[in-house]
Amino acid sequence: MQARPAKWWGWGFEDRTVPLESKPALLSLLNHALELSPGDPLRVPDPAGIRLPPSRLSSADLAVFRKIVGEEGIAWSESDRLNHSVGRSYRDLVRLRLGPIPPPPDLVLFPEADEEVRQLLEFCSEREVRVIPFGGGTSVVGGIEVVDPAHPHITLDLRRMRRILAIDEVSLLATAQAGIRGPLLEEELLAKKLTCGHFPQSFEFSTLGGWIAARSSGAMSNRYGKIEDIVAGLRLIAPSGVYDVEARPRHAMGPDLLGLAVGSEGALGVITQATVRVHRAPEARAFESFLFRGFHDGLEALRAMVQDGVPPDMAYLMDAGETRVADATAGESGGRGPGSEESLLLIGYEGGRSVVREHLGIGKR
Repeated sequence: MQARPAKWWGWGFEDRTVPLESKPALLSLLNHALELSPGDPLRVPDPAGIRLPPSRLSSADLAVFRKIVGEEGIAWSESDRLNHSVGRSYRDLVRLRLGPIPPPPDLVLFPEADEEVRQLLEFCSEREVRVIPFGGGTSVVGGIEVVDPAHPHITLDLRRMRRILAIDEVSLLATAQAGIRGPLLEEELLAKKLTCGHFPQSFEFSTLGGWIAARSSGAMSNRYGKIEDIVAGLRLIAPSGVYDVEARPRHAMGPDLLGLAVGSEGALGVITQATVRVHRAPEARAFESFLFRGFHDGLEALRAMVQDGVPPDMAYLMDAGETRVADATAGESGGRGPGSEESLLLIGYEGGRSVVREHLGIGKR
């Protein structure tokens, strides 16, 4: 169901690995900073040696699930359940190596349509089976973990729900299923010279529905806004029904139901599709980096850019520790030792060529 599988034990794809030993400067920095003992670093465990509790779902339950999503939409192997047991926070990655691993879901299902999700939630509500929505699995706040081990849990992995449903090039709106990942969404939009403009750090692996459920921000949020500014409507399916929620004028009366759904982390239901505001793809993009004597100097530079009317569309200011790690990862130290307080600032502008050139020039000054 996924042509390029992601690592179960960390960030990245299975076919793309960078051994720590290939980054001697980074390894040396980590050894010094973390006071690591000599010997091998903490290795990835063999998944075959990890024993999970058996699924508690009955054969009758499995028959119902199979009827709803089909044979290709159901997975109960230990590897499938392990892959859906934790997110990608530092705590999660340590637990996968040292334990204890949280209780896994009893079953993983891959619905393909809204009606399948509705039927699954209806059945699970009747059987008191807990449901965990799953997008790209990049949660760092425990959003995909089993929370009540006393009850059976299923995980709804939305990776099969990844189609673009509509693109309105006049109103600049795009509707897509919630399981679409960032790169595919951008690829489809760029074919029409459009962009969503949302680029979180997890962009390669995370999904549209996950962005909304986690109320995410992105590298270009200074220009396009965070996801709550981008989403114009969504479909939320809960055991009680199907809800199509749209943005309302800021002066409208009553509660903002869209704002309630954004950031809900799957607690209210499953987001199955969403309409987002899109933009004409920029004519030009330009990025620059600057090294400052300290973090405060970098902040002052950003303040000056904003006050001069050229706030960067992207701004990322590293503190001294992160700057040292970035340099070591690139194999460069520039003479910066463990006590260096220098901070690296990354900025970016996009838009018309002349505007980008002008803003970047002012920003440099």
